[in-house]
Amino acid sequence: MFSFLNVFCLLALSFPTDGSIESDQHKRETTDQNSSRKLTEEAILPPKTIRSVTAFRDDFNSWNPNNYHVACTAWGGGNNELQVYTPGQSNLFTKNGHLYIKPGSNSGCNKHGGQDILPPVMSGYITTKAAIKYGRMNIRAKLPKADWTWPGHHMGMEQNNYEITINIIKIVAIWTLPRNNTYGGWPQSGAMDIMESRGNAVAMGGGVNHGVNEVMSKLDWGPSGDTSQFYKTQVFKRKSSGDWHDDFHVYTLEWTADHLYTYVDNEIILRADTPSNSYWSYGGFSGDNIWKHGGKDAPFDQYLVLNVAVGGNWFKNEYQYAYTRPWTDSSRHPKRDFWEHRNQWQNSWQGDNAAMIVDYVEMIQY
Repeated sequence: MFSFLNVFCLLALSFPTDGSIESDQHKRETTDQNSSRKLTEEAILPPKTIRSVTAFRDDFNSWNPNNYHVACTAWGGGNNELQVYTPGQSNLFTKNGHLYIKPGSNSGCNKHGGQDILPPVMSGYITTKAAIKYGRMNIRAKLPKADWTWPGHHMGMEQNNYEITINIIKIVAIWTLPRNNTYGGWPQSGAMDIMESRGNAVAMGGGVNHGVNEVMSKLDWGPSGDTSQFYKTQVFKRKSSGDWHDDFHVYTLEWTADHLYTYVDNEIILRADTPSNSYWSYGGFSGDNIWKHGGKDAPFDQYLVLNVAVGGNWFKNEYQYAYTRPWTDSSRHPKRDFWEHRNQWQNSWQGDNAAMIVDYVEMIQY
């Protein structure tokens, strides 16, 4: 947790009519003891909105493991993802001033496969040790363009703190999840999906391509997964030409007690103003308000995750892809299905196409 106070002082000056400039000694006093300067009530301070400090920034000119927690887990997440997260240098590495989060083979973690095989892909997942409450998070990144990838920038809650987590495997997303589930498990403690995108070039649904030409931003909130009101705070952004893999873009979350806004290249995408009567009332939930002891913006009063994962239920079965989706939601062994059809998708994972490439990560404390 970083705690900074950034104070800018403008010393008042008097301007004599003869053109000379004299310091106004009535506006300040100097103590002999510590030579500190005290502002009077007449001193001018800048607006609160610009009193900010960069609490964390990484330009990835080199890899500093002291800045991050590195995960090693075979847990598939809430979207039935098909990856293992490992600290392997083939999955997380820096090159030419960029962080590469890239999938590879699945050695490094242990899990009993049961009727299915072990997750067929391994990737990286890192979490910043720095944390802030309220501010602006910027991630400049180039998204992967590879089948069944889901990259994203996601933000989750820990009471009074936000942190950045970066993870990869295939489902491109930048989002947040709670470090401490203050109000309960997902989505009770809230989640902010700054950006999510499918890596497929083709993902047709309703006559619209929902592939790598589209990014989505949303908030998850509710007393249970079945009752999450995310659709009230969800928007999509499509490129009229090309896709989000073509170049680097800056994905931003601006977070205050009064609003949550997301941007792509400084263009606002999601505008979620804090409901005047609480998120609980806005969601129309019944029963005891699980956020009643939180702030007015609860559950969004408490961290930034950058995630890329393979597979998962976000690749809707009813969409039309370049070829049939290599697993089904009802399959008893989706990992095996995915791996056995690798001849269909492996070519799209060649070179850096399959990697999320991050130029920088920045956390600005308001």
